[in-house]
Amino acid sequence: MMKRNFSLHSPLKPLIILLVFRFMKILIIENETLVRVGVCAILNAEKDFEIVGDARTSAEGFRPFQEKRPDVVLMSLRLPDT
Repeated sequence: MMKRNFSLHSPLKPLIILLVFRFMKILIIENETLVRVGVCAILNAEKDFEIVGDARTSAEGFRPFQEKRPDVVLMSLRLPDT
């Protein structure tokens, strides 16, 4: 089996650095305040996650979604406006 060696001069270095050091951007859409705040607190404690916004309704979450382009949207299945 051939061993791959990614040296400092490897053309894949920028990709490797991007994958290792990039935060995962998360948008939270939840109508229950206690749940929304709790999830934000738990995820903010993790160094690899960045909360880019939170909203109470899907309509309210549309703007942060367009502006911040999150990697993940955590959204309640039972929102009052859906």
